[in-house]
Amino acid sequence: FYDNADALMAPYMTNSFLVLGGLFVKLGQWLSNMSFGVPIKLQESLKKLQDTATIDGEAHIRALILSEFGGKVEDLFEDFAMVPIASASIAQVHAATLRDKSGRSRKVAVKLQHQSVEQLILLDLGALKRIVSICCWLGGDKWKDTKRLLDSWAR
Repeated sequence: FYDNADALMAPYMTNSFLVLGGLFVKLGQWLSNMSFGVPIKLQESLKKLQDTATIDGEAHIRALILSEFGGKVEDLFEDFAMVPIASASIAQVHAATLRDKSGRSRKVAVKLQHQSVEQLILLDLGALKRIVSICCWLGGDKWKDTKRLLDSWAR
C-alpha cells in the first residue's frame, strides 16, 4: 500500500517544492539524501531537484552587478558570460574575465544570488518554523530534533 501511495505522492511533492522555490528546493534536496525516514520513491523523485534550477535573465544580472559591484558589466569585466555555467536554488555562477589594475586578465567565477531569493528564504523559514512549532505542540518530544535542525538552518 505505502509503495503505491509513495509513487503517487512523490512527483506531486517534488513539483510542489520546485514551484515554491528557494528554501523548499533546498529542503527537497536535503530530503533526497536522507538515509532514514524518507520513503525511497520520494528520495528518487526529489533527486530531480539536484539538477533543476531557474536561470535569471540578463536584466537582473546587469542590475545586480551594478548594485553589488558599483559598475556596469562592460566596465568591470573584460568578458562576462550572461548564460550561467551553473544554477542552483539560491544562486547561479557565471564565467568571467576580470581586469586587474596592472592590466592582466584573470578568469573568475561570479556567483550571483537569484532575484528576491533572500526575502523568499526568510518567508519560507518563518512558515517552516510555524509548521514545526505546531508539530511540536501536537507531537511532543518526537519533533524536538526537527525543531533543533530548523533552528540551526535559521542561523
